Amino acid sequence: MLIATELLSDDERAAAVESLPFRDDTLRLVGQLFGALKNQSIDLIDAALGPNHVRAAMVALYEAGDFLLEGCMELAESYACQSYFGRTAPIDPLRGGPLKDDESVARFPWRLARQMTENACTHAITAGDHLSNVHIRLAWEINAATETEVKICKFNPSDAEPRSWISVSDLQSGLREVEKIPLGVLKGFEPNSHFAAYMDGSKRARQYRNAIIHRDRPTYRELPAFGRVSLWAKDEFTIKFPAEPDEAPPPISTYREIVIDALAAALSYAKALWDLVIRWLRTIRVFIRPLPNQNRIEITTEQGRFAPRRDLRDPGPFVR
Repeated sequence: MLIATELLSDDERAAAVESLPFRDDTLRLVGQLFGALKNQSIDLIDAALGPNHVRAAMVALYEAGDFLLEGCMELAESYACQSYFGRTAPIDPLRGGPLKDDESVARFPWRLARQMTENACTHAITAGDHLSNVHIRLAWEINAATETEVKICKFNPSDAEPRSWISVSDLQSGLREVEKIPLGVLKGFEPNSHFAAYMDGSKRARQYRNAIIHRDRPTYRELPAFGRVSLWAKDEFTIKFPAEPDEAPPPISTYREIVIDALAAALSYAKALWDLVIRWLRTIRVFIRPLPNQNRIEITTEQGRFAPRRDLRDPGPFVR
């Protein structure tokens, strides 16, 4: 990655990373999550609880955080590639030697910028899917949801190793359905508001990711796509040759802003879930203490003193 080398000027590096004001929070969160899992700490927590979905939730939370960190690096790399290769003659990455035509040289920095921006978007949305799984597993373990409610969200608590995990869409539709249950518990679960905020903040990025993965590849002002729909689908059409530049598509910078919004929203959701994990585990005698001024974690458990059965746990402090 260019952003991890000395090839960039100080100004170029600053411009790349200053677009991500939440980068320090992301690094801090991922450091804490990793610290809570490494050196067999996750085994210690797992053994203290008995059969549970907490391990799966904590590992998924770390994986989500790691995807957000990757997304930050990729977005910074998008800026770096655009800047560096806009002032440097690129070498053909597949054939070696200089690129031979002016059009390829002009497109090259934008191709790399697009690649990194699209990767960052995919990771930001993938992180959200991981977080939705953390959300529903914590709801179950805290006893803030009934079996009927979590199954409505496509999570089966009796399946310790599901073939696939739920998506944000599963959780979103499930939460809408459980709102209709008169005496339901899950509809009051504390992280629901953070999930709603994430879905709102990532809406445009999820549409962008859908276009990248499933539909037409997005068209950028700097790198136009060609579209898959036949001209004959229109009532009338005109073919212009040679083609005139099309200023209608948004520039890559607009897509970067969309991804930045999604990364920020996902980070806020992840931090809320991590805070919930720490607070709830205290109630069952597992203590996670982030140490000040460093990404280190202290973990203690009261082995031998079994946590109350899931169905006997009090969800009250975590339900609104």
